[in-house]
Amino acid sequence: MDNAVNELMFIAGPLLVPVLVWVVPAQGAVAVAGAAVLAGTALLLACPAVRQAEPAPPGRLRLAGPLTHRHTLLLLAIAAFGTFTFGCLRIATVASATTSGSAASAGLLMGLLSAGALLGTLGYGARAWPLSGGRLLVLLSLAEAAVLLGAAWAPGFVTLAVLITLAGLVTGPRDAAVPALLADHAPARYRTEVFAWLNTFMWAGYGLGTAVAGHLTGPHDTGATALAVAAAAAGAGALLAAVAGRLASPSAAPVAVPE
Repeated sequence: MDNAVNELMFIAGPLLVPVLVWVVPAQGAVAVAGAAVLAGTALLLACPAVRQAEPAPPGRLRLAGPLTHRHTLLLLAIAAFGTFTFGCLRIATVASATTSGSAASAGLLMGLLSAGALLGTLGYGARAWPLSGGRLLVLLSLAEAAVLLGAAWAPGFVTLAVLITLAGLVTGPRDAAVPALLADHAPARYRTEVFAWLNTFMWAGYGLGTAVAGHLTGPHDTGATALAVAAAAAGAGALLAAVAGRLASPSAAPVAVPE
């Protein structure tokens, strides 16, 4: 549900911006975004669970923390590759929409991506899957790589829109599976800290993805290069997911975790 709400906001945001810009200056849209952040922070601080939370007991500082656990580190890297692809898509959709003659339709493509991710996330959470979370993660990452590679060679805007929606259908469950696997496999003493690291890895991957795709995309490019790079990142995520699955298997040798 957390992932579904996030995807819903990614749908609402791109659709709300053109409406706001139509009635207020562009700075007004930024001001609305800032007000939303303040409102969300206020709601968080007002939540009884937050106000009643006990501080963590004092202990020795571990800068690496969950990163000393190899399986956890691999899952965090998979999350970073996932947001790297999203950063590439942000650039690719703008480039594709611009070359098609309607730069404003980039918001439509991102809305379709998020709509697909919302449906995929709800479908993932609505049933029990016969595959383990690790194997499902491999298949979803491979499917994402195939769809993005096809999008890089899409013959037209409509085909691209369909493929972007399909990409959302597989990235939504993938993004929901990673936190679930972290909760299941991270050492108990790192269970809270690992989700702070998850946010760090995700935003780092997103920033790097937008930077790389922006560097590779010229003013008259279609976004195909950025989509191809996103497909390669998704393939790398599938490879890491396969390695993580082997580490998590019962037959795998135990991993020593430094204290």
